[in-house]
Amino acid sequence: MLLLPILFFIVGLYSAPIAVRTYHQLFPEPAFRIGDFNALHSQANSEVVMFSTSTCPYCKEARALLDARNINYKDYVTDVSKEAEGLFEKRGGGAVPLLYIGNREIRGLQKQAIYEALASLKSSVSSKN
Repeated sequence: MLLLPILFFIVGLYSAPIAVRTYHQLFPEPAFRIGDFNALHSQANSEVVMFSTSTCPYCKEARALLDARNINYKDYVTDVSKEAEGLFEKRGGGAVPLLYIGNREIRGLQKQAIYEALASLKSSVSSKN
């Protein structure tokens, strides 16, 4: 009688990581979140805003990606500026780079999401003109 709960415990212990991995493969987190970030864009005076650190290799790559496309952006370096750190924490903190491109929030270096957001931003700007 005691053997059955122990067996279930052992099966659950070893199968849980597989179940979690399978779940994340079937239902991946979205690459970006849509929102109203107009206040941030107005404050930064830019349609592209990035929160980064000075030592993060992914942040460096994100900067290079934006620079290669001649994108004007505001970079809040959180480990250099207390103001930037405060704004970053206000936005939920977490991992860097954190990019706001138009109405999209992109956490981490997700190149495809960045390219798509920049294309969307470019098309919305050209449709306004």
